[in-house]
Amino acid sequence: MTTIKYTCTESNSGCHNAPAITRRALQHVSLLAFAVCCLGCSSGMFTPSELPHSLVAKPVISASHLNLSGLNSSAMRVNSIYSGDVLQVDVVTGTGNRDETSWRLRVDENGAIPLPQVGPIRVAGLELVAAERLIGDVYRQREIYLHPSVSLTVDARRTKRVTVEGAVKKPGNYDLPAANADITDALLAAGGLTAEADVIVEVRHTRGFGIANPSSPNHAAWQHAQQVGYQYSPGSQVDVRRINLATIRSEDQASQSIEDGAVVTVVKRPIPTVGVIGLVKQNKQIKIPSGAEMRVLDAISAAGGTSVDLADKVFIVRRVPGSEETVIINTSIKQAKRDLSWNVLLASGDVVSVEETPQTFLWRGLSNILNVAWTGARVSALGL
Repeated sequence: MTTIKYTCTESNSGCHNAPAITRRALQHVSLLAFAVCCLGCSSGMFTPSELPHSLVAKPVISASHLNLSGLNSSAMRVNSIYSGDVLQVDVVTGTGNRDETSWRLRVDENGAIPLPQVGPIRVAGLELVAAERLIGDVYRQREIYLHPSVSLTVDARRTKRVTVEGAVKKPGNYDLPAANADITDALLAAGGLTAEADVIVEVRHTRGFGIANPSSPNHAAWQHAQQVGYQYSPGSQVDVRRINLATIRSEDQASQSIEDGAVVTVVKRPIPTVGVIGLVKQNKQIKIPSGAEMRVLDAISAAGGTSVDLADKVFIVRRVPGSEETVIINTSIKQAKRDLSWNVLLASGDVVSVEETPQTFLWRGLSNILNVAWTGARVSALGL
């Protein structure tokens, strides 16, 4: 191994730059070695027009820009009755001493309420007005009351408690209406997504738990209704679903529904970057802005532009999805300025290498000779 030593004298005013020169040299050597390795491991070379569709970069989707309300799978009808609701039933009987009677009844899992003197009667799915009419008709048909007047109100809604965590604005536990609790409801309850949110949401639910207690601190009425406790089974199993918010459809209700006790985790998006090396003014890693796209010319510009005016040949080193292999996309700065298809859309992890060519090599050599001659002329002119 050769060791280079720097000897400093008072007249050698540039000696203190030696460590910086060494660092730059080592950096260029490392980047060159990386590029050579990528080229050597490449499984193919393509022009932009030849690139297989599977290797074309996809636009980066920012989850924070998604319209969560538009993704909602179902809207809860305020005046409808759902299983688990607690209803206040008031009946004006018109029978003298027992002119009015009231009950607080819970809608069971079959959608029915235990109507006094009648038995179970299904009301889930009905509007309040329709349910009032149905109850009045039943009492009249069975001649329990001749002219009953029925009034129904929803005293409490059954809820599902879910935990929302990860890249949301207000992580925490939330009670959602059980009738239509889904992923978007949970995300909206948590204030929506942050700028660092990915489009992937993970939903975990532990089997072996009974139906969670439907009560909520804000629903005291549940204390007068049937309650079911949280029960844990030692043999419980965790179900995990991963859902892409960018591809789900509002009508796809089944994929969005969440269970009582579910944990909804919004995955944080890895910061996408591309590397730029070669004949540029700064060899560097560049972050792709959230929700934006970056193309070849953008990356070269972010690296300070080319260090040689004649530089034109560009290799893009891209990893094959699901593989350790890479491919090379051969493009051109001049072509990219004329044709958008040659200004290749970059994917996170791409390496953009502005290549040396015989023209750039000769140009740099000529520039160095001229610089040396110009420096010598100045020294002579100054009489040094």
